[in-house]
Amino acid sequence: MPGLVPFARRTTFRSEELDKRVDFKSGATSSDWGASDPDWENPTTVAASVPVDIWFVRGQEAADAKQIRSNVAWRIKLRYRSDLTTEMRAYWGSKVLEIEVIDTAQQRDGVMLLHCAEIGA
Repeated sequence: MPGLVPFARRTTFRSEELDKRVDFKSGATSSDWGASDPDWENPTTVAASVPVDIWFVRGQEAADAKQIRSNVAWRIKLRYRSDLTTEMRAYWGSKVLEIEVIDTAQQRDGVMLLHCAEIGA
């Protein structure tokens, strides 16, 4: 319906809301013929057991080059950290999430949001 605002999740939080743990890892970069590709077979842990709030945003199937693929999105809310980049992945239980966007609009409040895509979904 026009004029309706989608549900917005609160960007501030209380410590007890950070009830899940996520590991952030970086693919060790290997150089082959001048190109560097991350090595996701043996990732390096950048931050282990970071307390977060994580939630599912959407699940959508789309046709991409005549191939059906699953497009699953997650949001991770955590205390602001300067060491996270979009070159990293978040590991939560059996899920591997590729960090696509780092939203630091609430950095002044000590909060950051990570917009992630599930790998292998």
